[in-house]
Amino acid sequence: MNAGTNYFYCQANLGRRETFGRWTNTWWAKTDDDSGNSGVYVSAVYLKGGRNDAPVPGLPTC
Repeated sequence: MNAGTNYFYCQANLGRRETFGRWTNTWWAKTDDDSGNSGVYVSAVYLKGGRNDAPVPGLPTC
C-alpha cells in the first residue's frame, strides 16, 4: 500500500504469524490495495496501536 491514509474494513485472526521487529501478531486487517485488488489482508504488526497477538482496538472483527 502506498504511504498516506489507508482504511480497513475489519480484522480476523488468520492463525498465520507475522513478525516485524519486536512486534508479532496473528491478526490481519482486511482492505483494498492500491492496485485495485479487493479483500486483501495486511498483518496487524504494520498498523499503529494494539499489542502483540491481540486485535487492533476499534477495528471490527470480520
